[in-house]
Amino acid sequence: FASGPSSSEVRNVFVERGEHPARCLPAPALLHMSIFEALWALAVFVTRISVLVVAAYWAYTVRLFAVLKYGMVIHEFDPWFNYRATEYLAAHGSEKFFKWFDHMVWYPLGRPVGTTIYPGMQFAAVWIWQGLESFGIRMSLNDVCVLMPAWFG
Repeated sequence: FASGPSSSEVRNVFVERGEHPARCLPAPALLHMSIFEALWALAVFVTRISVLVVAAYWAYTVRLFAVLKYGMVIHEFDPWFNYRATEYLAAHGSEKFFKWFDHMVWYPLGRPVGTTIYPGMQFAAVWIWQGLESFGIRMSLNDVCVLMPAWFG
């Protein structure tokens, strides 16, 4: 059998090519860039981040359009029901919430709310409201429910 190159010979080949000898990974690209290329890469990065920040700002502003125009008002029927469920959860706790039978909906039968809805939104609103209260930020449960779509969407 013919013997291959020694490990030091292999290592020297990788070093000559600018690669890491142990992992065969190329050296960082910025080390081989000119100043102009590095500045161009930085400009592209800053532009991308700026576009992302501006898009996020406008997305949030558009989501808050109704709040800015009409104030902290819940619109439509389903959000009102979800707000009532959130109020009940905040006032009575999760155990009573899951056993709650609401006689004010689905007239004349009523509705077992705790077992017929997905309560994630209600729990998130109550946790956010309690978290804000613990940091000394006073905000009504209604305001949290109004702003949640903009925060989450």
